[in-house]
Amino acid sequence: MKKYVQRLREAFPHDDPPRKHTSVRDVTSWITRHPDRLDDDQAQRLKPIRARCPALDRSAEHVRAFAELMNNRRGQDLGQWMKRVQADDLPALRGFVNGLGQDLDGALRASGGGPTWSAARSGPASRRRPTLNL
Repeated sequence: MKKYVQRLREAFPHDDPPRKHTSVRDVTSWITRHPDRLDDDQAQRLKPIRARCPALDRSAEHVRAFAELMNNRRGQDLGQWMKRVQADDLPALRGFVNGLGQDLDGALRASGGGPTWSAARSGPASRRRPTLNL
């Protein structure tokens, strides 16, 4: 059997394994990842996908802009970002923005655009009260 398989392998050499089809999970991962962290193959595979679907391309731009706001702690710009998304015809992102609007204070704290809260350092844990860090 080994000799037979060996002869088949020699008769039909196969250098590169076939590339798997791009999945929704792949595209989502590439869009939500920092562009500098995409390898060349991923970046090249993402370009035509975004080009074929204008809504996906706009969504990717909004997602990257949001990530930049959060990573750079530019919460003061969150309202403008939310208005741009609301003006665009992207129902899924519009739903995300509506959810953010329901807890805007929390979103601003997380993105550095508002005051942060922490427990006071003195006294037993049961008596700690939140204090405002300005």
